Parts: sequence; C-alpha cells; structure tokens
Amino acid sequence: MKHLKILRYTILTVILLMVAGTVFTGADLFSMIFGSGGTIYMMAAAGALVDDTVTVTEAETGAPNLDEPDYDSLIVEFLPSRTPLDTIFRNRAKKRKTDSLEVRYFEVDTKPFEDTVSAAVTVGDARSINLPVTDIDMWDVHDTLRLVAIPGYDYVNSTNVAMLFNNLVARVLSKDNTNSTLKIQPLNGYYTGGYKVFHDNIPIDTVITRMGKAEAELSMQTTPYAILPFENYNYCQNFMAQVQESTWQEQHKKRVQWGFSDYARLNIYDMRATKEMSFLWGARSADQDIDTKETVYTCGGVSRYITKSESVGATVSMTDFSNWRSSLFEDNSGSEERHAFIGTNVWQKLEQIDFIQKQLAANQTEVVFGIRFAKIEFGNEVIWLHKHNLMSMAGWADYGIILDLQHVHERPFVLLHETELDLKTSGQSNSKAKVIQEVTCPILKYPACHMILKPA
Repeated sequence: MKHLKILRYTILTVILLMVAGTVFTGADLFSMIFGSGGTIYMMAAAGALVDDTVTVTEAETGAPNLDEPDYDSLIVEFLPSRTPLDTIFRNRAKKRKTDSLEVRYFEVDTKPFEDTVSAAVTVGDARSINLPVTDIDMWDVHDTLRLVAIPGYDYVNSTNVAMLFNNLVARVLSKDNTNSTLKIQPLNGYYTGGYKVFHDNIPIDTVITRMGKAEAELSMQTTPYAILPFENYNYCQNFMAQVQESTWQEQHKKRVQWGFSDYARLNIYDMRATKEMSFLWGARSADQDIDTKETVYTCGGVSRYITKSESVGATVSMTDFSNWRSSLFEDNSGSEERHAFIGTNVWQKLEQIDFIQKQLAANQTEVVFGIRFAKIEFGNEVIWLHKHNLMSMAGWADYGIILDLQHVHERPFVLLHETELDLKTSGQSNSKAKVIQEVTCPILKYPACHMILKPA
C-alpha cells in the first residue's frame, strides 16, 4: 500500500508541473498526457506506465534491463572468433539434448571408390592377371575398374593406338581374399593374336577406380551388397567456471570500475577456450579419480574421429590445394560445403596461392553461424576458411581441421546455465559467488567427409 501511495504522489507531482507548464507555454495538457488514441504514454519517475498487457516488446522499450536474454546468446557475444567451433554450435539450430552422460550414435560409411595396387605387376601380354590390391574388401566379382595412368588401346586399321585419356579398364573375374588379389580381364587392352591382352606393366601404388558391375545377358543375380551402421559413442564432459568476490572487495573504492561482471567475462572466455580445445583434441574417457575415487567423464575431440588426412609441405601450390579438395569432396556423399579451421602457419602458405589471393582480395568473406569465413569457390563446391588463432596457441599452427558441419553436432546433457552460491548463509565465505556450467560433448559422423591437414 505504501508503494502505491508513493506512485500516486509521483504522478500527481508530474501532472501539477505539466499544468504549470501549460500556463506559461499554452501547451495542450491533454496532448501532453494522452496520445491521439487515448493511451497513456507518460513516463513517471517510478518507471514506464502501461495501461494494457505488458509484452516483451514493451518491456524492452520501457525497461531495457528487465528481461534476461538467452544465456547462450550472452556467452556467444564475447570474443566469438576466438572459439569458432563453440560459437557455431551455439548459433546453429536448437541442440538435441541427450539423457545420458554416455552419448551413443550410429554412423555409416559408403563403399570406397578408390584403391591402390599393393605390388608391381609384370603383365607379359597376358589375357588375365592377378592384381594385388590394398583393400580387397571393397571389390566384388564382375566389378569393372580403371587403372589410372595405364593406357588403354584402340585397334584402328590393324594398328594398336594408345589412348592418351583412355585409361586401361578391366573386369573382375574372381577375387582371392586370402592373398588380396583380383583376377582381372582387360576390356580395352592391347590387341594381339585375336585377343585383348595386358601390355603395359603396372607399377606399385597405381590408383584403381571402382566402376559399375558388368553382368552377362542371362544373369539374374549379382553379388549382394549392404552396409550396416556401426555404433560409436562419446562422453559428456562437465565444463564449469566459478566467479567469486569477497564482500569487502566489492565495497572497496576502486580507481577504475572493475568488479564481479568483469571477473565473470574473463571466466566465461577461459571456459569457452578450454572447452574449444577439448572439443578439438580431448580424449574420450570415464576414469576414476585416484584421490576421490569419483568417476570423471571427458569427451573425445573431433580430431580423434577423423580418418582422412593430407600433408602440408614447406610451400603449398594450387595443385596441392586442388588435390586436397578432390580428396575432401570426391570420395564421399557429404555436403557441397566444408568449413576449414586453419593454423596460422598453414594460413600464411595458403595466402601465397594466386587463386586464393584473388578471392581474398575480392573480399569474398561472409559471416556464417556468427563467424567470419573467407569463401573459396570451385564451381558448385565451397571451402570456407577461418584462421583459428587458438589452434596456434595449442601447438597446431602447422595443422588444419576441415569439417563437414552437416555431420558435426553438439549433444548437451545439461544445458548452459548459472547458479548463484549462497556462501554467506552457509557460513563458508563472506563473498558473492556464481557457477557457470554445462555438460556436453561433440559428435562427429561420417569420418570420410572431414580432413586433417598435417605437416609433411
């Protein structure tokens, strides 16, 4: 009741002052108090007055600091580019929450399209040969294959003509799983004695491309093929930061305004930076603390699940970059975009490539999920480059991590939140304290879509 009286007196005082103002200025008192629609717009010392239901918009206008914004949004505003992976996770669509500290998920890979010859073969104009391969499991009987850089032939006017771009193609007649060899027959081989034969010797490490099956006219069946998903898992890690300031320190006169909120910001940055490192390089474990005997869960970083890598030499040419691009896009069914997080030394090497220089000079940059990336386009394929300074601080200046973000997710067990600690009432400390916490982990699926750049 006392508060209502104070409000009435405040409003009455303002009205009397306005009446006095009309005597000297001739202003219309009704217009000063009411708008043309009759809604009260007057601002009193006690705060904004609203004569209808209070909406979020009105609250933001009349009392900007009344409602707390989403906590993830507050966190992500602080130095977002220092922790790009964490920023991307917070800015993307709503996270799928998990109900367990151990997050299990299924992933599936596609059958490979590329293999290599594991030992050199001298062919001797044979009608069929046994070809040793690196990955015998990817092959089936009656597959056709292409031997890259081994010439195929065309028999024209009784003469064998080596075809410059027509590599040798063969068909698999049978396969020997024990010895990892394929018995193959040439389809565009050298013609002699009325037969097509193998003519050019096949060096070790020759690339083999798997192509379509070729079955006979009367065939009604072929080798069945199916890939079952396999189960993988990660652990959610308990990321925490605590801010604490004594009551006396809070009350103490200071030369500059520096207090609890500033401590909180620094703790938030440290929490985000260390979480970013765990999401990149953490080791998945559920180990017992030697002293307390409590089980502590740590998450595995995405780099530990990536199976594909390419080497970075002393210099990087456009040919090198194109080879990375081919490996990144052409042997999987991932998206047409990849996001590359690059250490500073690798970034400097990439900047020396004319093609990339031109795109950077043309200001080909865009903000994606709150992070500014340089956009490098190859037709319908795009690689987004971001110099990740934290990688350099962590000893990975000579590395890069390239992700297909369609297959990388965050799975929180406990969403980001803050808890006020009442240390005074409990008698623990004469101080103000707050804990910031989230329990979460990264999930990386389809390893063939991602890549690590590493020193040669």
